Amino acid sequence: CRALIMTSYVNLLCGMPLGCAGEPDPKSAQHNPADPDSKQVVHDGGCKHWSYHGDNGPQRWGSLRVAYAACRDGKNQSPVDLVGAVPSSLDALRLSYRPVHASVTNNGYTVKLELADAGKLTVADKSYKLLQLHYHCPGEHRVEGKSYLLEIHFVHEATDGSLAVIGLLFEAGESSPALQQIAKHLPEEPGDHSAIESFNPIDLFPNELDYRHYSGSLTTPPCSESVSWLVLMQTQGIGAKELAAFRSRHNGNNRPIQPLNGRRILQSSTAGNQAR
Repeated sequence: CRALIMTSYVNLLCGMPLGCAGEPDPKSAQHNPADPDSKQVVHDGGCKHWSYHGDNGPQRWGSLRVAYAACRDGKNQSPVDLVGAVPSSLDALRLSYRPVHASVTNNGYTVKLELADAGKLTVADKSYKLLQLHYHCPGEHRVEGKSYLLEIHFVHEATDGSLAVIGLLFEAGESSPALQQIAKHLPEEPGDHSAIESFNPIDLFPNELDYRHYSGSLTTPPCSESVSWLVLMQTQGIGAKELAAFRSRHNGNNRPIQPLNGRRILQSSTAGNQAR
């Protein structure tokens, strides 16, 4: 199960024919990592890759493949509207990132930056290695009904395979140099690649790291649950030029808001919870 979660999110949306609805043995389908984002039919039975729009859009994800059932049946799905947050004594987020080479890929659903040895996130006594970051435009989470222009997800994995994802929301404003750097290196077409020789993820972050926390899921198929979500309260700015660049690659790659189903949103109140 952990391997399935990480294969989905780290390789984000790579072609993973895990069995169409009604197939007796989803393990009989073979994963083709060389074909990460093909929209072609991957089974003779008509099983197609998911999409953000049309017949294979979010409303149909749970029916496309047996392995995607959580998209339809899960009770702890993401994203959500972060409403009624309860102030809590949550542990501070400690970010220990460093400049690294970033491999940038347009995979047909988003643009992701894969980072090797970029550092880690530590919450209490548990550490999570930063693996990659990617974006959704517009943002996927809302805060008290408010939507945002862009959301970047920082995907982390602990040694036990569990995931922690930091969500950073963007509003109209001045872009940081780090965001401008990404915007200049966005591959234009699905399957295209580029690279940033030296990129420090910490440069995307605001000074304050207070956050809202809840237990959710991947926001893409297979929508696996038990993902720890940490959505920062302080937003960052994005300028018109940079927003246009992100939108020109992918616009509308956001899953609709999912029901809370009784989940509580916790809000940190830790003084001095700072990125630097």
